[in-house]
Amino acid sequence: MGGGSLAGGLEGGDGAAGQVPADVAPAAAVLELRHAAKSFGPVQALLDGSVELRAGQVHALLGENGAGKSTLVKILGGVYQPDAGELLIGGEPVTFAGPASARAAGVAIIYQEPTLFPDLSVAENIFMGRQPVRAARRIDRGAMNREAVAIFAQLGVALSTGFSTSWRRCAGAARRCCSSRTGSKRCSPAASG
Repeated sequence: MGGGSLAGGLEGGDGAAGQVPADVAPAAAVLELRHAAKSFGPVQALLDGSVELRAGQVHALLGENGAGKSTLVKILGGVYQPDAGELLIGGEPVTFAGPASARAAGVAIIYQEPTLFPDLSVAENIFMGRQPVRAARRIDRGAMNREAVAIFAQLGVALSTGFSTSWRRCAGAARRCCSSRTGSKRCSPAASG
């Protein structure tokens, strides 16, 4: 992978963080990338990148600059297609046509610098481009606010009107959670990134 290596939440590392007590069966991977490779012209951005993400676990993606961290995450989020390797959800191979198809499958990426609009309300930021509408295509602000409160309740966060750095991240997580919801699927902190 580029000039560095990836560790933490990936195959390898010191192994201590991933140990499971002998009497507990490990959860099945909900999202898995196996032996992914990605090049941009002559530059090999990712070589043999593998990761298994399991429900209820926290993962860290660590590595030097140029190790392929961003490329791996963008493959998981449907931004890039791998040149080689396999992406699986619930053990089934999938191919994302783009970020929208990744979100439809329940995969959402929260980037370090979320794009938010400080002049808009928290609910408006969450539903940007996906506002619920009433008759005559008027935005249903009541429904938007109720849904925002429900999303934050599921994330275990009290709704706020401030836009501090930590609040921006939380609003970004809520936006991703909202945009990846389908049918009866509800968001959870683990599912949002």
